[in-house]
Amino acid sequence: MAKTSDNYWIICPYCGEKHGDAWEWVKGEDPQRAECQSCERPFVCWAEYDVTYCARDIEGGALLKAVLQQKDPTT
Repeated sequence: MAKTSDNYWIICPYCGEKHGDAWEWVKGEDPQRAECQSCERPFVCWAEYDVTYCARDIEGGALLKAVLQQKDPTT
């Protein structure tokens, strides 16, 4: 059966039933076994994450400039 994906729901890959909040169903990135509450068939579910790295120029960011000018609080 095909892989299903959604940003909020766990969707059964067999019958398409949407199951509760995905945060309640999946604990981490490791695949885990689940059972559809509608068709009662077992399936595996997991979370996939996207990471975005950001940078900003110092001259354009007053807040960043202030942070960089602070002294080390341990000294």
